[in-house]
Amino acid sequence: ELRPAPKIFKETCRIDWNKGAKGVYDHVRGLSPYPAAWTELCVPEGARQVLKIYETEKQFVEHTLPVGMIDTDGKTYFRIAVKDGYVNLLSIQLAGKKRMSIGDFLRGYRHVEKSWVEESSPNFFSIHRVVVFLLFLYISTLRLILWVLVV
Repeated sequence: ELRPAPKIFKETCRIDWNKGAKGVYDHVRGLSPYPAAWTELCVPEGARQVLKIYETEKQFVEHTLPVGMIDTDGKTYFRIAVKDGYVNLLSIQLAGKKRMSIGDFLRGYRHVEKSWVEESSPNFFSIHRVVVFLLFLYISTLRLILWVLVV
């Protein structure tokens, strides 16, 4: 029985670095070349840039880095720590730039050693909505209590 494939949304393409090396590798492979898997590259100054990832390799090794941290020599390799190893990036595209190999990227991008990728989870937005709602409820309750005390 043939069924249409589900629609792919932008959030569907975001990489969840908690999936592990095989999960991230398969996610990137399944979305390349279009619409492309993506993540956010974060720098210490607080700026974030969208980073589309087209080609990766998985590497299963033990390490002590937290999930989402970048490990690189600044010239030849760029790998991101996941729970069961690393994901080596081979072909990427920074927002507003053309697609390039990792070697070309490292020759031109100078903030790599201090950067990390955003560790996202699929439930981030739903958790965010709950927190905002609870904050709104808390503020409304405080306003009601103050109003009762004043009147």
